[in-house]
Amino acid sequence: MSLIGPNEKDIEKLHAEINQIINQRFLLTTLAVTIFGTITSWLLNKDPTVQFAMWVIFLLIVLLFIIFFFHYRLRAASKTLSTYLIVTGASVMGARLD
Repeated sequence: MSLIGPNEKDIEKLHAEINQIINQRFLLTTLAVTIFGTITSWLLNKDPTVQFAMWVIFLLIVLLFIIFFFHYRLRAASKTLSTYLIVTGASVMGARLD
């Protein structure tokens, strides 16, 4: 079976989905910077014990890794949808690549 390609409504939905994924990636990046800055400033303003500081830093690293993982998965989904639009010729970028 050959690949027929998306119709106009499908193209519109795919572009909306890609835009939503880009927005979610932006929000995750903003969240990571905010969390890092907040916890770092909180640790610098206090005089915590070494053990407490180590646990907070460890939890911060785990939290930032989770945010990175979600960001990575969203990037992969965005690449998949964009590649589909390019391969089917439904994207303006695909027309430029030919």
